[in-house]
Formats: sequence, structure tokens, C-alpha cells
Amino acid sequence: MFDEAIFAVLLYVSHSAPAEFRTAWFVESLLTELVVALIVRTRRTIHESRPGALLLDPTIAIAATALAIPSVSAAALPGFVPPPVPVVAAMIAIAFARSKPEHSRTAQASVTTRFGQMCGLTWAGSCKSSF
Repeated sequence: MFDEAIFAVLLYVSHSAPAEFRTAWFVESLLTELVVALIVRTRRTIHESRPGALLLDPTIAIAATALAIPSVSAAALPGFVPPPVPVVAAMIAIAFARSKPEHSRTAQASVTTRFGQMCGLTWAGSCKSSF
């Protein structure tokens, strides 16, 4: 759902060129994965349970790095270009839309269920399978 949202913004709203599309998709994907890491760490929503500094500080640093990557000269190697400010704002909004309580519970339940199915995990047990 979130990839489709950024695709719609990039294709139909900002009419992004391929390099801008590639850059924005990379950054938005990284941001949403960071939000997912914050969501699945607890049974409560991200709004009900604040992450500890050992998780939150690196998450913020990685997010800032992801937003800065397109602006450094080495970003031209993979074909990244600095996206316009409205596209950056849209990426941040889409990534954090995932942290809404109704999305948090659904995402957490989905990841927890898939992980549990992979290794026969129940909340009372532990995963003893190797991956």
C-alpha cells in the first residue's frame, strides 16, 4: 500500500523523471522499513510505547542519512538525484502514515504471524528453528 502511495505521488503528482523516481523510492522504502522496526518491537502501538534510546537513536540517524544520501556527490553513482522538497515531504508523510495505531497493529500482527508460522512459534514458546 505504501509503495503504491509513493508511486502515485511520483508519477501523477510530481511527474518525476526516472532518476528522481529511483531516489524517492529508495528513500521512502528505507524510511518505511525503519518505521516497521519501531512497530514490531512491541505488542502495543508505536504511540503507546516509546522505543528506547538504543533503538530510537540509530533509527533517527539512519533516517537522516537516508534523506541526506541523494544530496552527496557519490549519490550520482547509483543515479540518485536530490528530490524536490514537496516529494521529500510526501515521502516522510507516507512513511509515518504507517505508524498510525490502526496500521501498527495490523503490521505487527502480520509480521508476528508470518514469523510464528516460519518457526512454529507461539507466544508462550520460542523459535528453535534455524533460518
